Amino acid sequence: MIFCKRDIKSTARVMEALLHFSATTGLVANMEKSSLFLASVTDNVKEKLLAITGFTQGVFPIRYLGLLLT
Repeated sequence: MIFCKRDIKSTARVMEALLHFSATTGLVANMEKSSLFLASVTDNVKEKLLAITGFTQGVFPIRYLGLLLT
């Protein structure tokens, strides 16, 4: 899990870090298993953040390694 502020600049910086990590290690995030969880954002910002990341919007609760996360 990676946390950041709910703005475009912070999300873009996280994506830059992920791209740098990928270029350095050769490891790539599995887009089918990656989701963006949002709280208290407008629909306009939500659409921009989803476009920047390429992730789908996640909804709680979710399970990670069999554990329920809420």
